[in-house]
Amino acid sequence: MLPIAALAETWQENIGLLVRVDGKPDGSAQLFDSEDYQRMLLVLGEPPSALVLDLADGTVGAVPRDSVRIDENGTADLGSIGIEYLADCERKDVAIHFALEQKSVEIVPLPPLIGETTLQRLLEIKPSYAVAAKAYKPDGAAVAALKGVTASTEIRVYFGTWCQLCKKVVPNLIRAIELAANPKIQVRFFSVDENLSQPEAEIRASAIAKTPTILVRQGSGEIGRIEEKAEKSVEGDLAKILTRP
Repeated sequence: MLPIAALAETWQENIGLLVRVDGKPDGSAQLFDSEDYQRMLLVLGEPPSALVLDLADGTVGAVPRDSVRIDENGTADLGSIGIEYLADCERKDVAIHFALEQKSVEIVPLPPLIGETTLQRLLEIKPSYAVAAKAYKPDGAAVAALKGVTASTEIRVYFGTWCQLCKKVVPNLIRAIELAANPKIQVRFFSVDENLSQPEAEIRASAIAKTPTILVRQGSGEIGRIEEKAEKSVEGDLAKILTRP
C-alpha cells in the first residue's frame, strides 16, 4: 500500500490532456490533478477503474472506483483509502506511459486547436465530446422545432478545448443538431484561446466575450446567441431563437 493520507483531498479535472489506450483516444477517460500537482487521478470507463499516478515516485496504483465522487463542476473527491500498487509509469518529454492489464496507456497534451475546425477534427481532439453527445438525450419537442426550421440558418459555435463549461454544452448541441437532421441548419465550429484573443478576426467580428458562445445567423445578420449556460437547454434555447415570430 502507498500512503493513505495522501488521498484525502480534492482533485480538479484536467481537460488539457488526452488519454490513449493501445494508441486509441479514450473519450470516456477523466483525468484529475491533485492539489499539489504531484499526482493524477485517472478514471477509466472500460473496464470501470480508478488509478492514482504518483508522478514523483513514478508509480500507478488502484483505488476502488466507487470511492471516487465527481461533481458537475469537474471536481473529484476521494476519501482516505489505501492504494494498491499496479505498475510503474514513465514520463518522457510531455507524455506519461504505463501498462495496465496488457494494455498500453498514454497521457499526452491535446494538440493545439485555434480557429475554424470541422466536427470530425473536433471529435478527434476531444473524444470525450463524442461520448457525451452519444449519451445526451435532448428534449424531443425542441428537436422537432429545429427539424421544422425552413430558413437557411448558420450556427457558429465558439468554444475552447480548455473550457470546462464547453465540455458540458457543446456535446449537447452536437447531439441535438444530429437528431434534428435539418439540411437548412449548418454548424461551424471555432476554437478560441484562453485569452479570447485568437482567432482575432472572428472574435472581433462576432464580439465574443464568453465561452461557449453559440451564435445564430440568418440572412446577413445575427438573430440570437447563447452565452455560457443555456436558460433551459441548448436545444430549447436554439428552438426559441429560431421560432420567434
